[in-house]
Amino acid sequence: MEFVAWGAVQKAMEAEAIEEAETLLKNAADEAEMLTGARPEVEWRQGDSAAAEVLAALDDDLGTRALVLAAAAKGPPGPLVSFFTGDRAGTLPCLLIVVPGGLSEGAIDRLA
Repeated sequence: MEFVAWGAVQKAMEAEAIEEAETLLKNAADEAEMLTGARPEVEWRQGDSAAAEVLAALDDDLGTRALVLAAAAKGPPGPLVSFFTGDRAGTLPCLLIVVPGGLSEGAIDRLA
């Protein structure tokens, strides 16, 4: 009986995490639309590995022109930046852009 109770807690936590992620994605899409006038396409995927899901998304949509990743302002790169700039570098079907985390909004605007 104890295992079933913890399973319900885990499902509730997963549902809450998904709801938070969907809200975050919606807010980011709203901001991108406000800034550019175009609504970005948002795709929700869930799996064991974020890198594997990104690769699968790129394989599913051959029209993807660029994969844009944000790097941390300090410390080591995150798992996606490490994965795509390591052994995978140069093998993607699209352009890879890594945006340094320490750039100000003004610097990003100048580069864009």
